[in-house]
Amino acid sequence: MPELYQCSSSQKRKGITNRTFLSSWPKLQAGAGGMGDTTYAERMVMSGRLMCDTYLAAKDLIRSKSYSLTQLSASQLAITREEIEYDRVPSFFATASALDHIIGHCEFDAFLAAGLMFKLQVLPLTRQLTNLAGNMWSRTMVGARAERNEFLLLHEFHRNKFVCPDKTFGKIVLPEDDDDDGEKTGPVAKKGARRKPAYSGGLVLEPKKGFYDKFVLLLDFNSLYPSIIQEYNICFTTVQRGENLVRDIICSDAEDQIPDVPDAALQQGLLPRVIRSLVDRRRAVKSLMKNPKLSPAEMIQLDIRQKALKLTANSMYGCLGFAHSRFYAKPLAMLITYKGREILQNTVDLAEGQNLNVIYGDTDSIMIYTNEIEVAKVIEIGNELKKKVNERYNLLEIEIDGLFRQMLLLKKKKYAALAVEEHNGTMVEVVETKGLDLVRRDWCGLSHDVSE
Repeated sequence: MPELYQCSSSQKRKGITNRTFLSSWPKLQAGAGGMGDTTYAERMVMSGRLMCDTYLAAKDLIRSKSYSLTQLSASQLAITREEIEYDRVPSFFATASALDHIIGHCEFDAFLAAGLMFKLQVLPLTRQLTNLAGNMWSRTMVGARAERNEFLLLHEFHRNKFVCPDKTFGKIVLPEDDDDDGEKTGPVAKKGARRKPAYSGGLVLEPKKGFYDKFVLLLDFNSLYPSIIQEYNICFTTVQRGENLVRDIICSDAEDQIPDVPDAALQQGLLPRVIRSLVDRRRAVKSLMKNPKLSPAEMIQLDIRQKALKLTANSMYGCLGFAHSRFYAKPLAMLITYKGREILQNTVDLAEGQNLNVIYGDTDSIMIYTNEIEVAKVIEIGNELKKKVNERYNLLEIEIDGLFRQMLLLKKKKYAALAVEEHNGTMVEVVETKGLDLVRRDWCGLSHDVSE
């Protein structure tokens, strides 16, 4: 614990809240395990220091059934961690040997947290993200994805001689909006009430449920939303949108407010220019990675750099639909998702026009039941459709993302499949699941085991 100092009244009047002027240790986050978000008091204590939170980093960088230290140690480090219930901790103070055991357990937890930090490359990756965005490294390490995008855009607008809007703090107080059932759905609705989405998101087709015993082909658009921004030149400087922010936030009839696509003759906007720069830089880094003369350390550095560029480009859309972002622009977000729905539906129509059986589609991908049992024939079908789709666009690209030998399609966003992948020149089969109880964190272990 750092040494604490008494803060003088003059310093209090000046608003000095440095951690070295604390007269007592602040009340920190309640709840066992510290698995929730940090409180304001905790952030103030750590102000000016880099704090690597492997729990937050893991949630941001990988997908896991659970983000507990036990689960991450097993999945990422292949180390089995002893699980000690919190209510048993007092019993370890009864004898010297038990106390020594719990102390060793805590030391080993610190070792596991450090191991996760190195395995996930948290420090070099967050440093690269910070260099790209121009924000504070300490903020990148606690997530703050919207803040990274905000700083990146601030630097770009400043470089291009634009004046950006001031950042507003606190909640926007707006009148409540009753839906047909009388439920409050506005921004100040009572706690626990389910609010309507601010605008329509991606298109999710109704699946053709059932078991498919022959190959299912999965095609996926590369970075759909960033590509749409570039394809249609969608930017704050190109799209004509309303000036009434309050109306944009509370209006429920989102479809009527979708702005028009910018004129093709307009100069490329700043937002697509930024994304294009990120994509081009990542492509250049990936080409450097093909050099066989690279050392392992150099390969790791380049891989971290391309990951940071990918994460930054793919998250640019998010700040447009995030109401607390400085660059919140609901009309732009609505236009992007509208074009995404249109593109997916046009792709489905094109596939069905080729007598292909589309069994499911979700936001940026479609699944086609090929009724074939040969991998070569399935890939040929995919390449033909891929060519026809990509001919329609300048920047948008669809790719073959997966081959499933068999699939059990249950409902939207829920399926189990036997994926065929190539490893070291040989084809291997891997079970892939989505949305089922065996991958959900809110189901018990017994349900997971039975489903498996």
